[in-house]
Amino acid sequence: MIPVMDHLAGMGKTTFCQHYLHKCRALPPTKDDYQKPFEKALRSSRTVQVFVNEGSFVNKPSLSGAMNEAVAYAIKKKLINADDLSILAAPYPASSSICMQDLVDRVGPLFIVLEDIHIGFSKDPVVAQTAFEDLCRQVLVPWTQVVGLFFVVAGKTSFFESFRGEFAEEPWLRTRGYSIDRVKLSLLRPDDISTILTNTLVGDSTKNTLATRWELKSSDDLELAVTRLFEWTLGHPRDLRVALQQHKTFPDFLDHGNEYSSNVADWSELYQKVWSWRSVLVQWIPYLDISDCDDTIVLSNVKVKDEKVSGVDVIAQCHLKWEGTLEKARIVAHRAVKDAIVSVTLGMKAYISWEDARISHLSPSDATTACEWMCLKRLQDLFSIETGWEVPSSSFCEAVRVIGQYIRGVGDDSEDTQSHLGFPEAVEYFPQITKSKKRWRPSVRAESAHPAVWPILLAEMVSILGESAHQSVCFKARPRSLSPSALLMTRRTNSEAARLVTVGLVVKAIATQSDLDMECKQFDVMFDRRIHESTHVGPMTNALIVCATSLGEALKAKEVYRVVEPPISCKYVNHVIVLDLSSPERRAAFFDIEYQPKCIESAEAIVSISQQ
Repeated sequence: MIPVMDHLAGMGKTTFCQHYLHKCRALPPTKDDYQKPFEKALRSSRTVQVFVNEGSFVNKPSLSGAMNEAVAYAIKKKLINADDLSILAAPYPASSSICMQDLVDRVGPLFIVLEDIHIGFSKDPVVAQTAFEDLCRQVLVPWTQVVGLFFVVAGKTSFFESFRGEFAEEPWLRTRGYSIDRVKLSLLRPDDISTILTNTLVGDSTKNTLATRWELKSSDDLELAVTRLFEWTLGHPRDLRVALQQHKTFPDFLDHGNEYSSNVADWSELYQKVWSWRSVLVQWIPYLDISDCDDTIVLSNVKVKDEKVSGVDVIAQCHLKWEGTLEKARIVAHRAVKDAIVSVTLGMKAYISWEDARISHLSPSDATTACEWMCLKRLQDLFSIETGWEVPSSSFCEAVRVIGQYIRGVGDDSEDTQSHLGFPEAVEYFPQITKSKKRWRPSVRAESAHPAVWPILLAEMVSILGESAHQSVCFKARPRSLSPSALLMTRRTNSEAARLVTVGLVVKAIATQSDLDMECKQFDVMFDRRIHESTHVGPMTNALIVCATSLGEALKAKEVYRVVEPPISCKYVNHVIVLDLSSPERRAAFFDIEYQPKCIESAEAIVSISQQ
């Protein structure tokens, strides 16, 4: 039997191996253990990490020689006076088992961890599978016969997906006289985290536990802390330890934990991958919820449009994690990644229902983001590329007509299909605009950017627009951005010159005229003179839609909308439309949920929390 750990990068395979050995050696031996060669050798074994070079097993006449060379190099780094051992000097014995037996006889029992084994093979999966089969036959199977030698294979490659539970089912493995055991790598579950918080002392000289330090006074406080820690660390012991060390208070963790350990370097790419795999991810969303974390799914039989795909590939591309086996897999997601999946894939009403399931754990910041997505999804429904311009049979019908004029121009009754451009369902990402002094990467793929780099960001957005199928694209900003929460861009080509129409969406409580002017200025800064000169975008129309979840009395009107003049200083904002969503009745009409009491209740709860 050959033990293999093929979990994703970042799952702690190396740490797992080291912890396993530590626990084996730390267990108090029984009297019988002293008489058992296996237990005795395991307790006294030395751990050696063996790293192979890229292409180590490609076109090599002897895989045994290549492996012996890698092991010898690792042993020399591990042991003092290793150069005195002739067995570690080339040429190495042709038989891998003879070489390793001689080595164990000289230095004692060894536990070898073959790190990132996939690097040594060809990038062609068929060629790599054949080479791995040869490596098993020539090297690893003989190793299993060496007394005092223990090993585990760690790596990530496509042909490892053939493993099913304890034994392999693929013909190329069944007929070779050996089996593959996929080592399970379990994460800390919520109950484990709760035990850690309530039983771990902060220091040797205090009786305060971690829960006491975080002032988790009630069971609800503890449940919220456990939920967030599990969602934001994925149950990784290492990440959990760092989170508890870095954040001395629970509010501090809530403020900063959402960005913790997401390992997403390119959020724009993540949004695109999530959208491309949406048919699969929508089915997985219930299994990402903490309350269902013990449920399992089958990764070996995932279909997209009647075509079988690799569930492991979907997980890797969408920054999910998994444990267990392909037939009984548990999937977990970092909170920020899960929010992205839910926000990008679900329709508006399904999104409201999903948010309702976590109302008790919703922070004001989370609720604000949820309101933004709800309004964006509604505008996408109203101005859809697929279904055309939908005028609701409600008090908002005139408001929609007015907005439509600014999006498509006066010629909406024209039969020219180019004049009926709407906004797509797919959502692109753009960074949080912030004046923080931290370094920024001036790109729409970055997590944050300074207002000064708007020329670069807008140029990239226009480039993305040019590559879109319908010359129309939606962008959603990260939370707490000094910009509209969303940008909807389209090309209107029913005039002599193609015109770029940019609609900014703001979802906020607007108390005074000054609040409204500030939103206009943050939108206007996108289109200053430098941007016009550097992007060569041509004629532009820029409209700002403000969905006011609360509205000051001085700004209210009888109608559900107002068209207001932008401040004189805002030279590039052509139109400002304020939608009055300050009452439950108007919100229900706007979201088209007037006859759905449960949706109304959920939407009102989200809005209420966002205004705290």
